[in-house]
Amino acid sequence: MAEQLVAACQEETPFDYKFQHALNHRGMLLALTRVVNNWEVGRTRFLSYFGENRMPNLVPNSNVTRSSLPGWEEGFAVLSIVRCVSFFREIGLPPRIVENPEPVILAARDYLQATPVRAQIQSTDSDTVIDDARNRVQLAFAKMAHGYDETTLHSLVEWFLRYLVDDAFAAAASMWRDLFRCICGWTQDKRQADQSPLDESLCVRICQVVRSFLAPELVREFNERIKAARALPMTEWDQRLEQKVRVEAGEETSIGAIDMALETVQRILTDQLTYEAWRGLESRLSEGELMSLVRWARQQAARQGLPVGLITDHPLR
Repeated sequence: MAEQLVAACQEETPFDYKFQHALNHRGMLLALTRVVNNWEVGRTRFLSYFGENRMPNLVPNSNVTRSSLPGWEEGFAVLSIVRCVSFFREIGLPPRIVENPEPVILAARDYLQATPVRAQIQSTDSDTVIDDARNRVQLAFAKMAHGYDETTLHSLVEWFLRYLVDDAFAAAASMWRDLFRCICGWTQDKRQADQSPLDESLCVRICQVVRSFLAPELVREFNERIKAARALPMTEWDQRLEQKVRVEAGEETSIGAIDMALETVQRILTDQLTYEAWRGLESRLSEGELMSLVRWARQQAARQGLPVGLITDHPLR
């Protein structure tokens, strides 16, 4: 029965006799039609059910909420677009996905094709929206399980949560970039703490590490690559996604799917480089030096009226 049902779901046909043939002898059709009002939701729920029976859920339900849905969509959009593949390594995706991106591309496209337009989401009951979104996310990872090991999938979930779901991480990374620019003199804003400034020799050592990740010339190089990717010809998938996103955004939209995806790549890239810069500092500075940097950062945040709570003892973990 499961094989019949999945085969019917995978075909681009309406909810018709194929489902009846697969289900009516089990008495499930009536229950199904009570909860399924359109083809995409029905297909998603059935495939999600069988996907969940093939492997355990990788994404906790608490990480898929109405407020986090845009982040999941942004991430799947990036993963679905071929011109973004050349950035997969730099934006921190797992090595096996970098080496073999096809399974994640196909799963991401299936997710986006099954995603309702924003107008439908806004007019639908909240619990139904979240339930369907969780099913689509779980289904996407179940499909990827055919191409990647579980360790890779767990790493991909962590990537989503860090760069697309956790707003606090992005805010903390942005704050640390500003502080690094201040320490290394890459800004005209010469902000320094009134008390307990960093030791000059420590500043030099910090900048030696940070420069290899966030030097202005490296940032400019990445920006040029983004610009070149934006100029590539549109693929058939690009055109389909562009049309769907522009319809969702309305007639007067000024940005389409490709521009949004590349902006997401650019944002994740800078956050990833900041993350790597901190991992580099942890491997080269003593525990005492790291805590001196953290204390200095908190002083700076307090002086500038920024949320000091974002400066944790172990930043960007």
